[in-house]
Amino acid sequence: MKKLLLAGAAALGLALGAPGAQAAAIGATASNNSVIGVVEGWFGSSWFLIAGAATTIDVYHLGVEAGASNSFSLNATTFGPYSNNAGSGLSSLFGGSVAPQLVGNSLTLPGLLSFAFSTSFGGGASVTNASNPLPPNTPNFFASVTTCGANIASCVFDTTIDGITPDVGNTLLLALDDGGGGRVPDDNHDDLVMVIKINNGQIRIPEPASMAMLGMGLLGLGFAARRRRG
Repeated sequence: MKKLLLAGAAALGLALGAPGAQAAAIGATASNNSVIGVVEGWFGSSWFLIAGAATTIDVYHLGVEAGASNSFSLNATTFGPYSNNAGSGLSSLFGGSVAPQLVGNSLTLPGLLSFAFSTSFGGGASVTNASNPLPPNTPNFFASVTTCGANIASCVFDTTIDGITPDVGNTLLLALDDGGGGRVPDDNHDDLVMVIKINNGQIRIPEPASMAMLGMGLLGLGFAARRRRG
């Protein structure tokens, strides 16, 4: 129960201490993205796991087109580095022939997801889930969220560019702009594309009120349990 109380306090702290959680701009990847094509989603976003307990997150590599060596990390486990100047091709999730590659998984606690991209471009830099600048600042990542079935092949992301896109689901696409290429930034977000998929719970850009309610709910359960024991 002590763990439950701590989880509630942590969630409440995140809700009250992360006013930038909603600081995201809706938009679309550039049309020359060689891995996912045109997808609608979020720039400048931070993403949270909303769940009742730790849950397993599967990590998939979708593709890359980058001269730099780029990596993705989740909970201090690094995947990569990946680099491919010619490009790995269009993902099968977006009508291409390149199948997603399951590269690992990680047991993850509820709260702000601990992931980051790093790049060798410009002498080395990184962008984290907690600090994702809007373009043209680089590096940055683009995100699109959807809800999928058990098989990742069932995933359908938002390719309708209409200014309306989900902010919650069980599967999150993350696409890096490392700042390199012929333009600076190249701004097509195909320098490394990853997908993370959870077994239960939600991945979302949370409303601060939702996080506060989650924290207070967990704290309430903890206090009730302590009263029963007393």
